[in-house]
Amino acid sequence: MSKKRNPAEGSEQPLPQQLAEDAVPSSDKMTHTWMEEIYRDFEERGGMDDLPGKGKPLKLEDGDVLSSILKNANYLPPWVELRMEIRGRLLRICNRIEAGEKEDAELNRELEEINLNIRKYNQMVPSPLLQRSKVYLETVKTQLDKWD
Repeated sequence: MSKKRNPAEGSEQPLPQQLAEDAVPSSDKMTHTWMEEIYRDFEERGGMDDLPGKGKPLKLEDGDVLSSILKNANYLPPWVELRMEIRGRLLRICNRIEAGEKEDAELNRELEEINLNIRKYNQMVPSPLLQRSKVYLETVKTQLDKWD
């Protein structure tokens, strides 16, 4: 073992490389060496020659990795599902108003439920920039455009 003398103490200290080797248990050293040997043998026998995509650039998703994984799994965050639900309900109310339905208790109750969902949506969204304002009977048509 290589040792280095510490002039202040007058004792020998192991070199940094030796410290690193001593920190790894001997069974891990054997496994590591054994795995390297298996990999090297596999590579020498041509096991890496016929891999699909060999020599081609890796296809990396744009944006962050988590979003691409969720997108590939067809997962929508709860706030996105709620946004779609609110938009659908606003669309139904717009259709009812265009069909000539006047302001009544049923329509007002529906708007109250939508506004409760909007409040819930505003608490769930990841950014304040995505928050939406309360909807009123007079503003339903203009608000619907903001929910696209």
